[in-house]
Amino acid sequence: GSVDASFGTLGSALYDVGGSSDSGRGVIALPGGQLLMVGNSLNGGAYEFSVIRTDANGTLDTSFGNQGKALVAVGSGYAFSNTLLVQPDAGAPEGYRLVVAGHVQNGATVDFGVLRLNADGSVDNSFGVAGNGRVLLAAGAGDETVNATALQADGKLLIAGRGIGAT
Repeated sequence: GSVDASFGTLGSALYDVGGSSDSGRGVIALPGGQLLMVGNSLNGGAYEFSVIRTDANGTLDTSFGNQGKALVAVGSGYAFSNTLLVQPDAGAPEGYRLVVAGHVQNGATVDFGVLRLNADGSVDNSFGVAGNGRVLLAAGAGDETVNATALQADGKLLIAGRGIGAT
């Protein structure tokens, strides 16, 4: 293939998401041509889950989150997102929600962290046991991280990851 020069500037784009240190981890193309990118961003001294949405040409979609960017603190300290999933939802205004997962500081341990956003980049407060759009899961005795997400045919969310030692 060849570089699509209509994307960004001559085929590439850089995004300042958190104002300091940003890292991209994945990208999904939506049916309308928009792109969703997931990663983490240093914001106010702590890393947070970050998602940006662009138009097909790489321009930030300012109708998403805060001027095209959603930064969300998950856990009690740093948070690094690794995966992004588009979850179909007929009850949502745009027909889908976003599931972001990775690893988060949860007190003295590092656990699975899952966040659900509405299609506009706002936190979906109907998700999670605390009604805050987040689920923290200690899957073992040590530190864990989510590496993959999937949906079952019945719409249930699956997360897969690994443990990084024991405490």
